[in-house]
Amino acid sequence: MLRFFRIALLCLVAALAPAWAALQTDIVYGKVADADLKLDLAQPDGPGPFPTVICIHGGAWMSGSKSGWTPVMLLLNQNGYAAAAVDYRFAPAHQYPAQIDDVRLAVRYLRAHAAELKIDPTRLAVAGDSAGGHLALMVGLQNPEEGVRGIIDLYGPSDMTRWQATPDGEKALGMDSGKLLEMVFGTQDRTSTALKNASPLFFVASGRPPVLTLHGDSDPIVKIEQSEWLHDALRKAGVPEKLVVVKGASHGFQGADLQIAIGAVLEFLSVHVK
Repeated sequence: MLRFFRIALLCLVAALAPAWAALQTDIVYGKVADADLKLDLAQPDGPGPFPTVICIHGGAWMSGSKSGWTPVMLLLNQNGYAAAAVDYRFAPAHQYPAQIDDVRLAVRYLRAHAAELKIDPTRLAVAGDSAGGHLALMVGLQNPEEGVRGIIDLYGPSDMTRWQATPDGEKALGMDSGKLLEMVFGTQDRTSTALKNASPLFFVASGRPPVLTLHGDSDPIVKIEQSEWLHDALRKAGVPEKLVVVKGASHGFQGADLQIAIGAVLEFLSVHVK
């Protein structure tokens, strides 16, 4: 849960455009106590309104930055989409559901300010990597009233009651899986309501928005079974879905794996959002 789309994406998209059509940083979308909650917004040239992808960074719900999605936002702009990258509060100072509450608030802010921001509130997608993928799934599956048209999940966990990193994954995280659950969700009890309520898998139902998941089959932090369980449930519920298993990929994509992911994302958006 510690990697974003690799910065190598900058090299892939740099030739597409010399500069942003429009980039606004640190837009305050809400306040919690004395803290500002911020997002970045990038828009293509033109009057809009644009279909928009809301991007959610990873980092084990405890770290990371919206700037990790900057290269992807540029790529989305070049394909006719606006993109908003969201920051949110971190555990353990702010345990879950603070993170999903913040992301939902960002979605509602963008809807409320759609006209001035030149975005189309009827054509919104959410995308996230790792912990951000989990949050994207929660927004789209738990809260269909948010009106999300598509969910893009990059190697996010779907069932926290069964999530368990491998020994190598725990080494990368710097802690064992139970400790992370305690820090983020307040419990290590796999039977707890808290972990079930934080698991997108349990919110799969007919009528939920389409889901695209990309997952490496050698991921030590979020094992591929997490996405397999999710997509089995989506198919049974009749929800449009596609699981792209990237052979040999770990937690995060680069090189040829990254190009596979980009192609799948753009195809999904063209079908379900654009």
